[in-house]
Amino acid sequence: MAATTKENAREAILLAAREAAMTRGYGGINFRDLAATVGIKAASINYYFANKALLGEAVARRYQEDIARDLEAISTDAQDARDALRRYPSIFRASLERDNRMCLSSFMAAERDELPEPVLKQVQAFADVNVAWLSKQLAA
Repeated sequence: MAATTKENAREAILLAAREAAMTRGYGGINFRDLAATVGIKAASINYYFANKALLGEAVARRYQEDIARDLEAISTDAQDARDALRRYPSIFRASLERDNRMCLSSFMAAERDELPEPVLKQVQAFADVNVAWLSKQLAA
């Protein structure tokens, strides 16, 4: 049971950090605020993520993986490449429709000069996934 509780706490931290980053960017990720949102002590976050850079990297990686799955679903469900391209903006529209949140990687890319290297790598991976998918659809 403890492992489930630990996993739930880690997921809650990731979700709260994602929401903070989508609202205020990487700079908006604050352990004290996240702890209050999740209902744990701020120092407890360090058990799961030793520092803000590691948390930011995990949040950006999860976001990139989620978008990659969304793109795959669009590819699978679309009638053809044109239909897939028409559906592409819906991924980002969904963020805006949820309390006017911005695409996490776009927000973080705007902070490029302040991002730690591991976070920047994940933001670049997000861009690479999108460019590869778009290139494939445009070629088709």
